[in-house]
Amino acid sequence: MDYVVVVPSYRRAEICKNQTLAVLERLKVDKERIHVFVANEEEEAIYRSVLSDEYKIVVGVRGISDQRKFYHNYFPKDTRIVSIDDDMAELLELGEGKLVPTLYTLDDIVEMGYTNAEKYGARMWGINPTMNHFFLKNHVSIGLRYICANFMGTYAKDWIFCDPDRRMTPTGEDHHSTLRGFTQYGSVVRLEFLCPKTKYFASGGIDACVTENGDTRAERHASELRWVQGRYPDLSSIQIKAGGVVNLRLKPITLYRAPRPIKNG
Repeated sequence: MDYVVVVPSYRRAEICKNQTLAVLERLKVDKERIHVFVANEEEEAIYRSVLSDEYKIVVGVRGISDQRKFYHNYFPKDTRIVSIDDDMAELLELGEGKLVPTLYTLDDIVEMGYTNAEKYGARMWGINPTMNHFFLKNHVSIGLRYICANFMGTYAKDWIFCDPDRRMTPTGEDHHSTLRGFTQYGSVVRLEFLCPKTKYFASGGIDACVTENGDTRAERHASELRWVQGRYPDLSSIQIKAGGVVNLRLKPITLYRAPRPIKNG
């Protein structure tokens, strides 16, 4: 199956190399597929000094929401795009009562995601965002589930990301994109047996862009989630977690379930 891998990165050249790109190498990804999108030419020079020449480095724009729109417009229409954050330390799967490094290749995972998306008319798929084996399941959900952009499959020049009226914010956009994908196309797809090993709200990256603009990420996150909830009141609700952290819960809608595929080989 044809696809490209996009790694949007900001001020994390070493992390990108030692985490996400190292994981992709373990997942047997052809380096020709991989495109690292950076904010400007200064960043390009830094990343080029750290990464091997096998990786394509593309100068995009600053800010993750703007960068996401940029790379969706960069490729020919309907190119399959697998976007992965630059700080994924490992890709895990549900084992016997615990999480273990996945034995699937990325080709296997891409085949699962896009085959189900294309079968059911979805234009977005992802993996379970929770690093807790109690919340992972041995099936694929088709309906409404939160798709975290730290690992997701989409299509170039698609309405979800390229519509001129899309709200361009650096936080809360994953919930908004998920709901746009569900309401526009009828479903999104989530591989419930896979999850990333990552640190949510880690320093640098998106957080660096937000704080440079004078906000804290927590403040911006809460404000944007409330805005999204106001747009989709029947499909989402605000929850206040420990420490006063604002979270947005999407209404779980299951239209279909597909079994977890057996590993190739």
